[in-house]
Amino acid sequence: MKSSSTRSPLAKQAARLQALGLTAYEAVAYLILLQHHPATAYEIGKLGGLVKANVYPTLESLVRRGAVQPVSREPTRYVPVDPQSFLSSVAQGTATLCNELVAELGEVTPDDPVEYVWLLQSAADIQARIAQMIAQARKHIWLKGPENLLLPHRTALREAVKRGTKLVVILFGNESAAKRFRFSQNARVYLHEGSGMIVGAGESQVIVACDFGQALSANIAEHCEGAFTRNPSVVYLAESLIRHEIYLAEIISAYAPRIEADFGKALVSLRRHYLPERYVEDLRARLAVRL
Repeated sequence: MKSSSTRSPLAKQAARLQALGLTAYEAVAYLILLQHHPATAYEIGKLGGLVKANVYPTLESLVRRGAVQPVSREPTRYVPVDPQSFLSSVAQGTATLCNELVAELGEVTPDDPVEYVWLLQSAADIQARIAQMIAQARKHIWLKGPENLLLPHRTALREAVKRGTKLVVILFGNESAAKRFRFSQNARVYLHEGSGMIVGAGESQVIVACDFGQALSANIAEHCEGAFTRNPSVVYLAESLIRHEIYLAEIISAYAPRIEADFGKALVSLRRHYLPERYVEDLRARLAVRL
């Protein structure tokens, strides 16, 4: 194929057609025919700057693909199939092939399967992975995080609950925020430790666990970092953490006065022994504001 200015306006469309599986010659020949038809192989080759010996095999291939049709003989002239019909056929065929491959490749297992921990290093990547997990979940979705980081997923969470997925949220926020996620009886929302107060890295930390099969933990702060995995041991850790958050929220709800008397508001007298000092000071500041 010649490099000439005559086909430069076709370059963008030709590149897109090649992305759909056409060869460079097929893409140019099809585009030439859209503008000039009916046309012979000689005319197509001349207009497209195509090497003559390659034009006939190219047109035969396009006929097999359902992109062009011959309409006369001696000489044979060709016309294009309209783009709507041709590309709809390509889309349907591609979708069918992809669905078949998904089923077939899903049965392929490595000799020594390993479940990796995938690192996520931007807020966009983290939120995209959370969205994917929500879309794939069928049994349950367990979440822990602050209201502002969970709100972008509110619509997807509602749809998940509608399809029968059970939702549990441990929320850093207030009761008004909690109501935004209580879509039905299948959506249970607990304020963190009964109050929803930010503790430790709670204002930027998100934990997600789905279907006993995948988990994500991320810190969406100035320097984002996160990890996603299907490793059973790590998934178990994430789900255990959220389960115990549920237990603690229920216990505090039932015995708040006694617990507060023994351990202080937000368990501060207990936490001061185990949290990093910066988080202890932050908690004391938050408690002072509330007092």
